[in-house]
Amino acid sequence: MNTLKYIFILLIITSSLSGCYVDNGHIQKGSIQGYDLYQNNSINVSVLTPQNWETQVTTGGVYVIRPPASSDIEFYISSSPVERLMNKKTSESITLEVFKNFKVSQMNEKNYGSRLNFSINKSELSKQKAYEIFYTFFSSLPEETNKKIFVQETFTLVKGRVYRIAYYANKNTYSNYQKELKIIKDSYSILGN
Repeated sequence: MNTLKYIFILLIITSSLSGCYVDNGHIQKGSIQGYDLYQNNSINVSVLTPQNWETQVTTGGVYVIRPPASSDIEFYISSSPVERLMNKKTSESITLEVFKNFKVSQMNEKNYGSRLNFSINKSELSKQKAYEIFYTFFSSLPEETNKKIFVQETFTLVKGRVYRIAYYANKNTYSNYQKELKIIKDSYSILGN
């Protein structure tokens, strides 16, 4: 799914490549049957991952999970210094509310795609106050004209870092992986917190 590749590139850019190396983390047996526990100390996160799903860690440290042989579904697990995401010199005065308002200010068709619609609600991630943005847009890539993309992103801010889980899918597959999304999101844990 080329739109997801495009979004993935944007995610890497917004994360500002928090490192020039790849920490692949490690996997061990999970607490839920059919899931492994992935832990990465560089991004300071652990999360349950469906067994036999494809996984990848990008140079910037984003952990990508996708069902086997799927190009329409991707989950992104990441953390980034808030000042890099907001292009600020310090994170001292940046709160979750401030970051949420910044994120909302960036939600426009120029940054995402045509016919952008979004809603934002309070949520929880790793037992921390969080926000969840649900948005849809139509791909602007020529080979995917009029392809509707669904995204569900949850983020929190802890000790100057934004922790995120994002789920990307197209219109036809979005509802197929809600069970996995719930397990992944509920298991998301900020290490040492």
